[in-house]
Amino acid sequence: MPRRIRSFVAVEVGEYAREALERGIERLRAAGADVRWVRPGNLHLTVKFLGNVEMTQTGEIAGALADACAPFSPFEGELRGLAPFPSARKMRVVAVRFTAEAELARLARAVDEALVPLGVPHESRPFRAHLTLGRVKNPKNAGPLAAMLAERADMSFGEVGVDAVGLFQSELTRSGPIHTRLATAPLGGEG
Repeated sequence: MPRRIRSFVAVEVGEYAREALERGIERLRAAGADVRWVRPGNLHLTVKFLGNVEMTQTGEIAGALADACAPFSPFEGELRGLAPFPSARKMRVVAVRFTAEAELARLARAVDEALVPLGVPHESRPFRAHLTLGRVKNPKNAGPLAAMLAERADMSFGEVGVDAVGLFQSELTRSGPIHTRLATAPLGGEG
């Protein structure tokens, strides 16, 4: 029986932005909210969550990603503004917005379309360009955190260059997920 892996497509953030995000997470921890914060090495901009796919299919997925990314030119955007999702009152996720949302959304649509022939379902929700910092486990004590997010609604964490997407495996463990890059698809078809 083929082995299935949990996987997603994402843009990795550079070291400068990752360090700025890590400092931001440390400040937000002070609010004392019940949040599972993302490890700095796992910070990324999700393009598409694939769910469970067969390990033997990753080569085909990588090829489809390369084809989807080839027509796009590299672009950049800024990680700016802390935000609770879906709202401050019903916070489930603490995220940072990405200013090049329209460009990343076009890329996400192309990736989505390219993977449908491989049995990956179309994304049903509208795309929102963001980077997840943490997942709220219990929203009851998140009031101070929501106030901190409102105060930092325009905070900048630096620029992110989007010149490739990666196919990642996400292995869930007791100490948090472990992400492993399986393939890289450069924008513009170079590489």
